[in-house]
Amino acid sequence: MIEFLKKYNMHIFIIIVAILTAYDLLNWNDISPVRKLVNIFAILAILHEIEEKYWPGGFAELMLKKLNVSINDLDVGRANLSVVIFWLVYIGLGYIFDNITFLFMMTIILSLFEAFIHTAGIKIHKLDKPSQV
Repeated sequence: MIEFLKKYNMHIFIIIVAILTAYDLLNWNDISPVRKLVNIFAILAILHEIEEKYWPGGFAELMLKKLNVSINDLDVGRANLSVVIFWLVYIGLGYIFDNITFLFMMTIILSLFEAFIHTAGIKIHKLDKPSQV
């Protein structure tokens, strides 16, 4: 089961978000603006993960290259699974706690973390512009 989850975690994540999106679209007038924002955020999370992990030359590949680590040497499935679990918990909390303050607090913390990590990656690689990736 773990091997299946390690291999197909992103697919499962996309299916879950697609189901949530379909449900929210069918009930668009009955759901809160916060839940609509959480759903949009979930779609953006999918795009973010595709950019970081599956797009050639993505952020993960760039960082591993700097550390002289081959992506083939790592258990990428386990790392991806942990990130997908994080996203599902994050999005699930947004659905459970239908509160704008909670959503903004969580999103600000995540955004600051992402900004720090990506800025550190740019500085480590001494990149001046995106075309150097």
